[in-house]
Amino acid sequence: MKLGSKVICIDDSLKEGLNMEEFHRDFHQWIKKGEEYTIRQIDENDGLVVSVLLEEVKNPIRYFTTIGRFKESSFRIERFREIETAVMELQTEIEMAA
Repeated sequence: MKLGSKVICIDDSLKEGLNMEEFHRDFHQWIKKGEEYTIRQIDENDGLVVSVLLEEVKNPIRYFTTIGRFKESSFRIERFREIETAVMELQTEIEMAA
């Protein structure tokens, strides 16, 4: 994936037991499984987890103690597949099922 890549959300799940008050403070907008998005930034978060910011989703800037800086709340890159890759994977699954 790179800047400008078109991606599809494959995982919009939330952790069980999540503090919803804190979640809504961090994420004013959330992603939806099956929806298409465009990557506007990729952040490695000092090697902790690779995440992305999306053109279609804007969230507040907050301070993250784990990386010691302010940044926009972002989404783990594993929650997405590039559109072209997702189509090829689906075609392979269909062929294997036939």
